[in-house]
Amino acid sequence: MDTANLTRKYILWSKICDFRSRGINVSRTACMLGVSRYTVKRLQSLSCDEVMLECDNSHRCKLYSYEGVIHSILVSFPDISSSRAHEHLRENYPGFPHVCEKTVHNFIQSVRKKYKIPPARQL
Repeated sequence: MDTANLTRKYILWSKICDFRSRGINVSRTACMLGVSRYTVKRLQSLSCDEVMLECDNSHRCKLYSYEGVIHSILVSFPDISSSRAHEHLRENYPGFPHVCEKTVHNFIQSVRKKYKIPPARQL
């Protein structure tokens, strides 16, 4: 997780702890901070170290180890669809994890954004 997101999450956690110490309930805290009640409940139950650990472990995608492969596919075939890329990965990489097409689509979009590869043309 990048520094900005880590800082944002830590500030959110500290605000939740502050509101809790002042006796403000979960629903009102969620409304004031613009987050869900579930997020407030989850974060208020964590210690500072657990928040940092959660930030470090968050968004570990199953496809992260295939980022280089997906990048090379997108550079070679910039107009390839995510479903076709998914099919290619399943056929050519026996250890490729079983994930749904939407997961592959989202990961391909993040790789396109990271490496500034324009999205496929819409026909």
